[in-house]
Amino acid sequence: MVLPLQLLSKVLIPLILLSSCISMKSENELSKEYYNLGNEFLELKNFDKASNLYEKSLSYDKSNFQAKINLIIALQGKKNYDSAELLIKKEYTTSLNTKNKNLLLLLGKNFFLKKEFEKSNDLFFNYINIYPDDKIGYFNVGLNYLNLRDFQNAHDYFLKSYSKDPNFIPSLYNITNYYFENNLYSESIPYITELVLKDSNNDKVHFMYSKILYELNEMQKAKESILKAIELNKESNVYEIYAARIYAKGFNDKKNTLFHIENALKKGYKTSDLSEIKDFSTLREQFRDEYNEIIKKEFN
Repeated sequence: MVLPLQLLSKVLIPLILLSSCISMKSENELSKEYYNLGNEFLELKNFDKASNLYEKSLSYDKSNFQAKINLIIALQGKKNYDSAELLIKKEYTTSLNTKNKNLLLLLGKNFFLKKEFEKSNDLFFNYINIYPDDKIGYFNVGLNYLNLRDFQNAHDYFLKSYSKDPNFIPSLYNITNYYFENNLYSESIPYITELVLKDSNNDKVHFMYSKILYELNEMQKAKESILKAIELNKESNVYEIYAARIYAKGFNDKKNTLFHIENALKKGYKTSDLSEIKDFSTLREQFRDEYNEIIKKEFN
């Protein structure tokens, strides 16, 4: 049966519309699939593959903003900073919204990665003016000052970041480290104590705490902290050497001192490095015969 022309047109129009909807849906789905694959490679730090997949995702759906953000991150990961900057500037507008906030942060990061720290700071100062309650702006200024070796200003901005969010671990860590590096051990105690509570599974935090306590001659707590660091990172030979220092100086404990020296050497600590350790020459003299036996055992 042949349909009348008028009726045929009524059938064809819905079919064309349906076909168009199916095509649009398929492109959106393909965009999401390429985007998700890109995320997997980004997680693996395969930035070349990730950037290719994000570009493919965007070829199907140019409105996928998160794909653009991740493409910028992938471009930065493969050190293609100029392309990342072009994409950021293409997408950025002066409207105050999450999209532009993220782009501004990425542009500041781009200058940081290019080691243009002053330029990065200029941008983050502007960011702070727009978002004065966001800890990230202050923290990034601190990082730039740290790389410019302006340690006092770095410290001041880490404190400002911490004041905006006392639970922000990176600020807390850098504040503590500033006091430690400047031999201000007592001043570091409130911050390192808080850091240990908030980042209790980080071996580096327990190691720093142990070093601070050692300098304050609180040997029992120093011992507990270094043993916790060793428990969390059994591969570290440096922690073993530090434990040996604590047992020797704090407790005159020959057995455990030698135990940790032997562990350090088993884990690859070089004998030539031992002489560089503070107090180690004294420690070696203290247990000369036993130390020589360990060296023979490990290297002969």
